[in-house]
Amino acid sequence: MGYKNFIRKAFNVIGLDIRKAKSDQKTVWLESFDIKTVIDVGANIGQFANDARKLYPDAAIYSFEPLPGPYSELLVNTRSFTKFNSYNLALGDYEGTTEMYINEFSQSSSLLEMEDSHKQAFPHTKNTTSITVNIQTLDLIASKLELDTDILLKIDVQGFEKQVLDGGKETLNKVKIIIIETSYIPLYKDQLLFAGVHDYLTKAGFQFHGNLGQLINPNDGSILQGDSIFINHKMNEK
Repeated sequence: MGYKNFIRKAFNVIGLDIRKAKSDQKTVWLESFDIKTVIDVGANIGQFANDARKLYPDAAIYSFEPLPGPYSELLVNTRSFTKFNSYNLALGDYEGTTEMYINEFSQSSSLLEMEDSHKQAFPHTKNTTSITVNIQTLDLIASKLELDTDILLKIDVQGFEKQVLDGGKETLNKVKIIIIETSYIPLYKDQLLFAGVHDYLTKAGFQFHGNLGQLINPNDGSILQGDSIFINHKMNEK
């Protein structure tokens, strides 16, 4: 789960190990999209924001991180950024406050309880506590901002993907590319798995374009997650 090079860092922020294609090939493909806005949901300490800045140096970045510890590190790691906006809150399908499960490995923290399958694959994530965090919808936030329509939306929320999408249905109409963590087995309680995310985004006008990487179960080699790419073809055809 380390970040050894640009693409590995950019997309391993959700704990994925890239196995296919060379990094420079992926960079060229991603650079071909005219992205003016990056929405970074589940920013952690700014890994993705930092690499998105390298990939799209002129883009405005909006990063969302609910946990106070990682959020403080996010501010430090992005202090030299221009056109950067950070929010110490979670995104979901309602407004208010909610309980979040904090893991000793911060990237496994979630608004959903962890399944035993996750703990068995990664024993170092067993210990959790809870904290109250603020939560809003992406659509509410976006309504107060002047977002460009050329948007890359990255979602890394450990099983809470559907709730983020439900709270951002209007914003999705402006999104060109979605990079979203998708699981093939339940790692968090009540999470939507890959098939459900695929169906949801297909109905919203997006097409699946494969995974940039995948998370392997160290116990048996099975694939647990992928960082899936979905493209809004109607928008990219313009």
